[in-house]
Amino acid sequence: MRVRIIITIIIVLIIALGITHYLRSGGMRINADIPSEKTNLKGLIEVTRPYIEKHWGNRTYYVGEVSMELNENFEGKVEIWYKDEKKNRKGVPNIITVEYDTKQRKIIRIVNQVRDSKIVPGILNIDKWNIDSNEAFDIAKNTFDKLSDFEFTVAHIFVDKLYNDSKEKWSVNLYNENNKKAYHLEIDVYTGEIYRNEIK
Repeated sequence: MRVRIIITIIIVLIIALGITHYLRSGGMRINADIPSEKTNLKGLIEVTRPYIEKHWGNRTYYVGEVSMELNENFEGKVEIWYKDEKKNRKGVPNIITVEYDTKQRKIIRIVNQVRDSKIVPGILNIDKWNIDSNEAFDIAKNTFDKLSDFEFTVAHIFVDKLYNDSKEKWSVNLYNENNKKAYHLEIDVYTGEIYRNEIK
């Protein structure tokens, strides 16, 4: 009986801490449907625009970072980071993260991030890209499908910039939880050129 009471108290405390963190973040719960025709990154950004403008008002902002934790069907959790031009005295802008569940086809919420110079994202010129997320998925699958034993259960995909010329690239990491094999590909977002192709 005592153990059950302790477990109940712990669960209540965890839920309370989660609620407190959410309220302190100044987040905005959205829970809106993603239209069926919006299947790529550019589509997500387009349908999110009204919610960001409602949350932030009339201001200039930029997409700064993209991160995806997906299953074998390339569905799952997506985070898009944004920053604005309203810098504080330390030169740090406001930063928000928009969370999505592409398996459930939902825009989940907007979260205000701490104004910390260590997490300020860059600026991604997504409107100029020729290789969107769906094309990046196809390039990765077509590259590794040539292998007889290729299979993956988890996909971690993000966008960052090449060290030498600051050009954006897709970083696609596919992992097979059964045989512990990892497949890594880096793809130029403008040309589709593959910079790195690794299997571990």
